[in-house]
Amino acid sequence: MTPSRHENELEFDEVSGSVTAVLESAPLRPFAEPVMSFLTALSTTIMKDRDSRRMPDLVSFGYWCRRANLERMAGRYVFDAPVVGRGLAFHIPPTNVPLNFAYSLVCGLLSGNGNILRMSSVDAIEVSKAIALIDSVLAQKEHKTVRDMVCIVKYGHDDEVSSYYSRLANVRIIWGGDATVLHMRSLPTGPRTVDVAFADRTSLALINAAHVNQSAEDELRTDAERFYVDGYTFSQNACSSPRLVVWSGDETSVADAKARFWPAVNAVALKRGEIEPIHSMNRLVELCQTLVATNAITDVHGIQSASARVSISDVTRWQEIASLRFGTFTEATVRDPKEIDRLLDNKVQTLGVMGFGSDELSRIAESAARGGVDRVVPVGTALNFDLVWDGYDLIRTLTRAVSVGTGG
Repeated sequence: MTPSRHENELEFDEVSGSVTAVLESAPLRPFAEPVMSFLTALSTTIMKDRDSRRMPDLVSFGYWCRRANLERMAGRYVFDAPVVGRGLAFHIPPTNVPLNFAYSLVCGLLSGNGNILRMSSVDAIEVSKAIALIDSVLAQKEHKTVRDMVCIVKYGHDDEVSSYYSRLANVRIIWGGDATVLHMRSLPTGPRTVDVAFADRTSLALINAAHVNQSAEDELRTDAERFYVDGYTFSQNACSSPRLVVWSGDETSVADAKARFWPAVNAVALKRGEIEPIHSMNRLVELCQTLVATNAITDVHGIQSASARVSISDVTRWQEIASLRFGTFTEATVRDPKEIDRLLDNKVQTLGVMGFGSDELSRIAESAARGGVDRVVPVGTALNFDLVWDGYDLIRTLTRAVSVGTGG
C-alpha cells in the first residue's frame, strides 16, 4: 500500500494500482482479449494458491473467472454497432459480502472500463488475499493494459473524496443498500454519469412439499446441502439469501415435509460446524428485538437448532421481519405455487425454487416476474453471481454503442 497521498487536497490510500493510470486509460470493447487473458491468469493463480483453498468464497470467485465461463458469458452478446466501455467506472462495494468488490471489478473490466474501487477496509482476510493475488497477476508485463485499468483506493466516509471520483466517473456502481444509494446520489456527478444502483433487496425460497416427501434420504441430504449454501453463507447478509420459505402443498403434505426437511438442514449445519456461538447469540438478540417491535410473529420454532422458523399472522407482512438473520426463516404455505405472486414486490430480488418440473417452473417464473422478482433460480445457486443482476444487464449498462451512419 502506498502512503496516504494528496491529490486535489484530498487524502486517500492507493491500495492497488494508480489513479493517474486509470484516468489516462482508454476504454476497450466488451470481453477484450487483454481482459480475458488477465482474468484467466487470475483464475489459475487463485486455484493454485494454497491459502486460497481454505477460503471457499475466493475459490468460487476464481472458478467463476475461468476462461470457459467467461467465453460462455461472452457468447450471449451480439452487438450490431461498435460498443466500448463508458470510460471510468467508480465502484462503491458493500461490506456485507467481502468479495463483492472483486465481482464488481470484473464487471467493469469485462465491459471495457477503467475502474476505481473505493474500499472502506481491507481487513477481511479474503479481501486482502484477493487483492494480493490480483496485484501479483497485474504485475506481470503481459497484463499492463489491464494494470492501467485498475485502482483500489481506501478511505473512510469522506464525501469530498467520493464527490471527486463521482464527478470524474462516467458510471458509478453503487452497492450497499438504500441508505448508501440515496447518499451517493446526493453527491455531484457529471451530467452524463450513469448510476447502477443496488438498493436493499430480500429473497425467498419456494419448496414443493411433495418433492421433499418423496425424496430418498440421499436426495433429501443433497437438497438440504443446497439450501444451506443459500441460507447460511454470509449469515443471510447477502440480498439473494432466502429470508422467507414458502411451502407449496396441502396442510398435511407441508407438515410432513417440514418434519423431514428441517432436521436434514440441521444435520448439514452440524456436520459443517460453521455456526459459531456468536451467530446463535446474534440470532436470539435480533429475534427478541423484533418480537418487541412488531406483533406480526405468532410462533417461533427450533430456536435451539441451526434453523429457527417463524410463523406470522399475516404472511403478506413477511418483509416486516425480513431483517432476521443467522439461520432464521419465516415460513408460509400456498396450495398452488402460482399464488407466490401475492408475496412479491420489487423489493424481492431472488426466488429460489426446489422440486418443480419444467412446465410448472415456467408458470412460476412468469408469475414471479409479474410480481417484481429479478431472478428465479434453483435452490443452491441463489448466491451465484451473473452479469445480469438485480434486473441490470451489466455489460450493456456499462457500455455505450456508437451509431454509424451509412450516408445517402
